[in-house]
Amino acid sequence: MIKGPEERSVPELLETGIVILDKPPYANSHEVAVWVRRILHVRKSGHAGTLDPMVTGVLPVGLNRATALLHYLTKKEKVYVGIIRFSEPQTLENVQKMFDAFTGEIVQLLPRKCAVKRVPRKRTVYYFNALEIDERGKDVLFEVKCQAGTYVRALVRDIAYKFGVHTRLMELRRTAVGHITEDLAHTLQELVDAYWFYETMNDETFLRKVVQPVEKVMDLPTVTVNNNAILSLTHGAPLYAPGVVSVDRFHAGDVIAVITESGTLVEVARAVYDSDEMLKMEKGKVADPVRVILHPEDLTVKDRTDS
Repeated sequence: MIKGPEERSVPELLETGIVILDKPPYANSHEVAVWVRRILHVRKSGHAGTLDPMVTGVLPVGLNRATALLHYLTKKEKVYVGIIRFSEPQTLENVQKMFDAFTGEIVQLLPRKCAVKRVPRKRTVYYFNALEIDERGKDVLFEVKCQAGTYVRALVRDIAYKFGVHTRLMELRRTAVGHITEDLAHTLQELVDAYWFYETMNDETFLRKVVQPVEKVMDLPTVTVNNNAILSLTHGAPLYAPGVVSVDRFHAGDVIAVITESGTLVEVARAVYDSDEMLKMEKGKVADPVRVILHPEDLTVKDRTDS
């Protein structure tokens, strides 16, 4: 039987693990991902959702094979908290009116120093709330939930343009990426300590808290397959109807996670049919592979025989 996510050895965990890092200030996201790679002595690392050097908070870092899945995390909505400073005193009610003007679908021109092409783009701001204001009426604590690719710094700039006020973003922290929240995040120091306990004291406890199996982090609808289908899937074959055991709800064309009955991620695939129709089918192709994560060598001899 293929190991479930919680049964992996530490080397196996590091092969397809995700670190939810609490990014420190004064470092860019690429630097932080490199530090994680060196601390954990893995071959490869990458980050999901770039944060500016001064921005702190939730930064998922994928290890080895898991780096191929970061693309699906960057598309998730983000939540930020921060402080905007106004040059002139404001009331909390007046600031909220400004924020309301940038809630819903907006058109945003990216900052000059961003890493992508500066063209107007439509983005959705789900909420933009003024939480507190200081006694001077100038510093406002806010929380914003927005579509991936929304630049909070550009929101602050556009408020100034639209309302004829001077604004400055003083602090910004990302508190969530999709369902991944800051209470799951760990500092670089915690990562260093956890690896030291593993390497020096042979204590895996702390490392297993810091490095999460990729299955716990991914947020895709799933299709569970039986053991007979697994070997062919690890070789990049499409998924056929006889291999399907159960499904979540999704539509034809959606990206799905194909997992074993023990909960191990086999691949990310694209559904050919809606979930209801897929479950009723007795033959035929039901999903095409997009990214295979489980390799044939990960299977035991018994697993290969059963398949």
